[in-house]
Amino acid sequence: MASCIQKIFDGIEIGEKRESLKIETGENPSIVRSYVIAGTYSVAAATAAGRDFLVHEFGSPPVCDGLPITGTRLQPYAGVPAWNFEATFAPRKIDDKDKVEESNYSFNATSGTAKILYSLETVAAVTVDGRDVIDYYGGINANESGGFDGVERTVPNPGFSISQSHPMGWFTRSTRILAMSMVGCINADYFDGYAPGEVMFKGIEAKTARYLDAFGIQQTYWQATYSFGVMPNRIIKFGDADVLKCGWDYAWRTVETRENPVTGKKESYPIQLNIERVHYPITFSSLCLDLPE
Repeated sequence: MASCIQKIFDGIEIGEKRESLKIETGENPSIVRSYVIAGTYSVAAATAAGRDFLVHEFGSPPVCDGLPITGTRLQPYAGVPAWNFEATFAPRKIDDKDKVEESNYSFNATSGTAKILYSLETVAAVTVDGRDVIDYYGGINANESGGFDGVERTVPNPGFSISQSHPMGWFTRSTRILAMSMVGCINADYFDGYAPGEVMFKGIEAKTARYLDAFGIQQTYWQATYSFGVMPNRIIKFGDADVLKCGWDYAWRTVETRENPVTGKKESYPIQLNIERVHYPITFSSLCLDLPE
């Protein structure tokens, strides 16, 4: 298991095996590189670290000496938190545009409806009888139980999807496990121009497709569509503070209920703003997607 070129990804160590490089030339050239991944028993974590390493070393999607990546293979070492990780680079055999569906990038900037409990800003508040204005810190429609009923309004619902064709060796069992474990996670780094915390990986739909090549031989490949949702980061004003809320984080207020000395009714007073991280942040580079400019 001796290796060189040590890298650390989220506490997992990766090193390329000495004399791991296998090169085939001729009509079917290929390059195979082998690595040792140490520090985890998790298939998904090992696969993510290995693919992140390939993106770091060879770009996204990875290309080695002019050959694109066509698949990865992961095998465990018995009894230890370590894996043999193998990457194969070869000419894509699914690039016949007359027979194979091309990669595609689509996005939407649509809207939907949702109940919101807090506004972006209280623009005006006017009282009668000279009583003091109650500062609800953006709370909408205070109720007698100490909370807010909110209001229905139109909200943005943007997102985008990326469709790509992959060789059959692309979705190995470990890669499928990785993709499923990433569903519902948010971007820890900048992704497709979006700041950390703004993009959620909503899932992947992949199916096999077939075509006849120039020799009349049936070939099979993957058609995969990766879907993402977008929730922009924003600043929430609370008292004298400007608080950053990353897009998919959850913001809530601690409310104190007091009796109004004039009306005798209970009224809600937010006294604390809380920002909660409710989705795991991970790097999306392990998806190895070819993003357009």
